[in-house]
Amino acid sequence: MRPRVVVLRKTGPAASLADDLTEAGFTVEWWAGPDISQGCGDLYDAVRGPEGAKCGDLRHGAHTVLDVAAATAETTPFGDRWSWDMKKSPSDISPLYALTGALWMLQRPVEPEPVSAYESRGVMTI
Repeated sequence: MRPRVVVLRKTGPAASLADDLTEAGFTVEWWAGPDISQGCGDLYDAVRGPEGAKCGDLRHGAHTVLDVAAATAETTPFGDRWSWDMKKSPSDISPLYALTGALWMLQRPVEPEPVSAYESRGVMTI
């Protein structure tokens, strides 16, 4: 099954692809501000685990590009939180941003499609 949702940072370089992705049938979810810092914290917690734990619930096999990104990523303050800092990081951390965005999207609640009262109960014409 092909993914139908794409998460894009509003200020990221891939934002220019939004129209093309929409035309191709994808739903574009914009990711900005507090959602990014929430995603960064959630990823950190998922990898690190609770205080005193050796690791969290999220693990991945060896993936050099992601390993380098995670090992070299710098952070920047965002209010009382933080987020990844692409400019200060000495290597490309876009794989880490991609993982963070994917986890953020997976953790969002799915809103059920509204059901019309006419479809679910029928229509009586008087």
